[in-house]
Amino acid sequence: MEAGISFKVTGHFDIIIAITNIATPVHVEALAQMLYRIRDCPRRIVSLFYQKNSNELFRPPGRENIRAELASARPNNLPTAIKGHREWNNNTISYKVDESPAVITFIEVEHQKRLSARYFIEKLCSLIASTGASLQLIKMDESRGVIGNRKRVRNEIRVEVLVIKNTDFNAVATSRNLSPEEAEVLKFDQERSIADTMALKHFYMQNLYCKDMSIEDWNNICNRKFVENFSSPEARKHFLRLSYFRRQGHDEENAMKGLKAEENIQWEIACYKAEENLEKSVAEDLRKSYSANHWKVIQELFQILGFTGIDDKCTLSGDTASESFIWSCERFIEIRNQSLLLFGFKSRAKEKPDLKSVVKAINAIAGNWCGYTIKSSQKKIGSREKQVWEYSYKINCQPYNSTGFGDKSASELLPYKLKIDNDVQELFDSIGQDK
Repeated sequence: MEAGISFKVTGHFDIIIAITNIATPVHVEALAQMLYRIRDCPRRIVSLFYQKNSNELFRPPGRENIRAELASARPNNLPTAIKGHREWNNNTISYKVDESPAVITFIEVEHQKRLSARYFIEKLCSLIASTGASLQLIKMDESRGVIGNRKRVRNEIRVEVLVIKNTDFNAVATSRNLSPEEAEVLKFDQERSIADTMALKHFYMQNLYCKDMSIEDWNNICNRKFVENFSSPEARKHFLRLSYFRRQGHDEENAMKGLKAEENIQWEIACYKAEENLEKSVAEDLRKSYSANHWKVIQELFQILGFTGIDDKCTLSGDTASESFIWSCERFIEIRNQSLLLFGFKSRAKEKPDLKSVVKAINAIAGNWCGYTIKSSQKKIGSREKQVWEYSYKINCQPYNSTGFGDKSASELLPYKLKIDNDVQELFDSIGQDK
């Protein structure tokens, strides 16, 4: 994008990186236009890749030179766009390129490309000096090939991203505490400063994870590591789903029943609204949102390997997991076929799955839904001459850099609801019947 659209929000971007090489057909002024579509950015880098013996600098521009090269080129080296536009001339005993629009266009593009390559570095350095951007020269390693050099570019960018992220994590962790009134004002302030944006993120994390915690305890727990582990959208999504699930009952099985009852209520309300508004799609969306089937499937996935459910803390041996999987293989195949409809996830497990592929599928589905995965470990047992690998499996509730909800340096999930005594429950039921 060279012109017409500009982004002018202050403090939104930390760094702009332009990646190019001297053989690019993009003109240097056009590259600068692209680089400055973001008006307000504190740092800009141009990463220029080059080869030690680059032929691009020595290929002479000029339309006649290019036409002569095309005429003398070997058939295998002829560009695809020119094939079919060259014929043998018996008088000159050589090939001759015709004057078709395809040939004229190719020659013009190649001419401009060579001009740009010849003067690209000189113009780019002059432009960088006048605009305040920084230049990063990266020598291409021809032995790595194209893919190897692309990986190098990716790694260079990842390093920059990591530095920026760590800076942002520290800024959020050390930001001031906002009152609800201050946060409401800042939320609608389109020109708020970077410090205010970080303070707003700080407030949202406190409101989500530690709403009932004292300010002193919140300040102790909110450090860079906490922000890094739990500021991602995935962590927030998992926390909300797990919290909602636990509010439905006093244990896992009771929560399943409570979730099913909640689903039925929401379904009846949605159907009633749909009949009034003739919008059945609303009901269908609500049924999907409040469906207890998701949690039931997650529970069954862990039970396929022999766990009692989602909250099982036991470690299973490889033999136990294998035996349980053999008995539950058909059920896993059924769940796998439903995974696209329920979770929007298409399993890549084998048609006839083995234990390893099943664990991968469970980790993909359950990990995306609530963050829980199956963690496997192995160790050698037996005498030195007859050592074999022994596998074990457990449910990993610490997916965020080996940290989970409830750890010492993390926010704690709400416990399940207290179990109501049967006599108290009967009293509540009788009061409801009297009414």
